[in-house]
Amino acid sequence: MKKKIVFLLVSLIFLFSCASTQVNSPALVLKIQELEEKIINQHLQKKLDPIEGIWQANYGKVQRIEAFYKRGDTFIWVILQNDGGGQVNKTSEYNYSGKCKIPDLFAPVEADLTVLSADDNTLNITCVKKNYVSQSETTSKALSDILIPAPCKLYYLGTCIMREEKTSKPVARDFEIRGVFKRLWPENLKEHNSQY
Repeated sequence: MKKKIVFLLVSLIFLFSCASTQVNSPALVLKIQELEEKIINQHLQKKLDPIEGIWQANYGKVQRIEAFYKRGDTFIWVILQNDGGGQVNKTSEYNYSGKCKIPDLFAPVEADLTVLSADDNTLNITCVKKNYVSQSETTSKALSDILIPAPCKLYYLGTCIMREEKTSKPVARDFEIRGVFKRLWPENLKEHNSQY
């Protein structure tokens, strides 16, 4: 019975932390369109770097609209759905790096972002947190320790009087999110850049 309860709790935690509940309301769609127009008019009416533009970001089943534009020597990254994002720096002609956030059970975790401009219309994004013990794993391990007793080490008259110590701990590992971005604006980067 206790194993079933632990399984149910862990399953619920997993479902709520991984389920995509993103539904764009008409108001959010309008906000995204207004932000796109503002970014295009204020920051993208010039010769653009391969990373700059408005992008359809695909992280598995999760899709959203994101933008990159240059301010000084830094590229600003904007997630239009939630005003999130950050900054990235150019490390070579087609490579960029910065910081990103990986969702975890209670709060997002800061990680390292790499962006590779595969071609004029595609960006490959990788967000990695190395050697990390997730809050999800820690919580599920703590729940199982509470709900599932350790095997009995010593019995007396049919009753367990000493349990074995549980020594297994959540293991640190690398967490990674990958995304593929497809260009929405400008539709043709070479043609756009030829105007400037």
